[in-house]
Amino acid sequence: MSSSGVVSRRPRRVIYLNILLMFAIVLSSCNPIVRAATAEPTPEILVTINISSKSGTEITTAIARLLGTSHIDNLEDDKQLRLPLCLSPNYISVWAPGHYIHTFPCDGRTTYNETLLPLEDGDNVNYSWIGANFSTAQSQNCAGCHSDAQGRGEYSEWTKDGHSSVFVDPYFWTIYMGTDIQRNPGQETRWEYTNGGQKKRVPEPLSLYGPGFRLDYPNDNGTC
Repeated sequence: MSSSGVVSRRPRRVIYLNILLMFAIVLSSCNPIVRAATAEPTPEILVTINISSKSGTEITTAIARLLGTSHIDNLEDDKQLRLPLCLSPNYISVWAPGHYIHTFPCDGRTTYNETLLPLEDGDNVNYSWIGANFSTAQSQNCAGCHSDAQGRGEYSEWTKDGHSSVFVDPYFWTIYMGTDIQRNPGQETRWEYTNGGQKKRVPEPLSLYGPGFRLDYPNDNGTC
């Protein structure tokens, strides 16, 4: 091929490389502010996580995880929480029964002393419901921290699960309330005891709607 042919392709190569560079700049500007495990941990060096409860109770069961990785430890083996050494911008999450999940940033230390907040005993009457998707305050909802945009797929996985539609699914609602889709109530549940002392529901042949949780336990709000 002539030298003129080689020279004629050079500007196109330059343009192609410039386009790739522009794409790289755009993609880097779209990266989320917080991303799990963006820096590789150092498995050869372990850090110790000492946890205590703000209530003063002793914590005997707990689990720690380096977010975005498979590095997990609990208190079962040696009564210590240990994870690989990690640096910013990585995060560690710790949880114990009866306590809120506690997440804190890695800063290269080999020992962390963290305090877990116990769950509140009573309900918060001033709690303001926040939806899980992006239509509500993004900084406070589930999707704001657990979506594909943050490199995590929990929100996408949850939307495919039945739990995400319990408030709009008529099947769940009618089963819970013991009604039909027009909210016609069923008969109030009656109980009897067998000779063995077991409690069982008395069949209601005249009830077209039910049974349901609210019929079985009219004085309870239920748990999920």
